[in-house]
Parts: sequence; C-alpha cells; structure tokens
Amino acid sequence: MCKAFLEIGKRYGLVAGDIKSTSMGVSGVDVQFSPQAQRALGDIAVECKNVEALSVATTFSEHAAKYPGFLALLFHTRNRTEPMVTLRMKDFMQILAGWLANPEAKDITE
Repeated sequence: MCKAFLEIGKRYGLVAGDIKSTSMGVSGVDVQFSPQAQRALGDIAVECKNVEALSVATTFSEHAAKYPGFLALLFHTRNRTEPMVTLRMKDFMQILAGWLANPEAKDITE
C-alpha cells in the first residue's frame, strides 16, 4: 500500500520516510503521512484489512466516522485476491472529476 502512495508522491518530492505503514494493533490510521506528504496528498485516512470475511460497509462506516473531514479509504483483500479500495461515492466522483479534468494525471494507472 505504501509503495503505491509513494509512487504517486514521488511526483511531489516525497521519499520513503514520508509514508509509513503502522504495525498491527497500533491505534489510528494504518498508513501514516509526514506533514510534507499530507500537504502533497491531502488529508487521507487509510484503514487496511486482510481477512477472509469482512463486513465492508460496517468497517468502512466505523473508520470514516473516526476521521471526519478526511478522505476515508478502506483497502481490503483476502488470500489470493487483488486488493480493493472502498470510499464514499461523493469522494470517488470528486476524484474522477479531477482526473478527467487533468489529462496529465491519467498515466498514474499505467
């Protein structure tokens, strides 16, 4: 997860120490951003789950409630599956609108 954020962050001068994964059991977000990373990427609150059974709606709602005003993201996967991301529809639409308005940004998916 951190590697994906860092690849985008490199465009803004971020380095490996600017984005860190927390250990299991640590309270708070699962991916920590330095002040420089937060300025570059915005207020993002990341929760990561790697479990075979997950109540996505409940887990996401609880996570988002802890971080009002942040872009709440729930990264989730289970064994032998591709990771997925859950976010609010309004946040997705805002990201999509920005992506469509900026042709240079479209290469982040390549």
